[in-house]
Amino acid sequence: MRKLCFNPKTASFALARNSPSSPQSLISSPTPPRLSFSEPGSVVDEDSFMEEAEAIILKWNPDSSAYAKVTSLFYQDKTEAKHYINCVNQLHQTMHSLISHSPSSHKLVLAHNLMQIAMKRLKKEFYQILCMNRAHLDPKSVSARSSRTSANSSCSDCDDDFAAEDDDIRAAGDSITEVEQVSSGAMADLKLIADCMVSSGYAKECVSVYVSILRL
Repeated sequence: MRKLCFNPKTASFALARNSPSSPQSLISSPTPPRLSFSEPGSVVDEDSFMEEAEAIILKWNPDSSAYAKVTSLFYQDKTEAKHYINCVNQLHQTMHSLISHSPSSHKLVLAHNLMQIAMKRLKKEFYQILCMNRAHLDPKSVSARSSRTSANSSCSDCDDDFAAEDDDIRAAGDSITEVEQVSSGAMADLKLIADCMVSSGYAKECVSVYVSILRL
């Protein structure tokens, strides 16, 4: 069975393979036009980027948007979620650039404020994903399911006459496969968020969310 491997020191998640898409949000709402951001490492106009970054970050600010307050970015639109992450990563790079060549620029103040809003949003997403998938991602739960399946399989090998037991085992196997698919998608999202928060200097906030979930 797949297990969630989290290192509190680095706030990182280990993934074995690519993840499938997560379930759609239960809330249906028209999605505004998606903004397009450059790939990491590409050169963009600073002013244009700041305008686009402000637009997408404020769009998903739960403190100023009723839609963003009740909607999960990662469950509503996975493609836009990746755009959001790319935006935050690029915003972090832009802040470093502004500090080096224009430390008193109003754009640096704006970038800092946008980063604070973005981290609050990602912290919220991180918490929601962990809460919704806690049973699937908990290592003890996953290990227990694996042990029960192995035990059932051993019993079946001892007595192949019980066709009903075989059916139960196959059903359990299908159920576990489905759980693996769900947990794989959740882990991919968690890793994406954690990597973004850590690289932006918010590892402590990321770890605090994870620890709070473990204490539930």
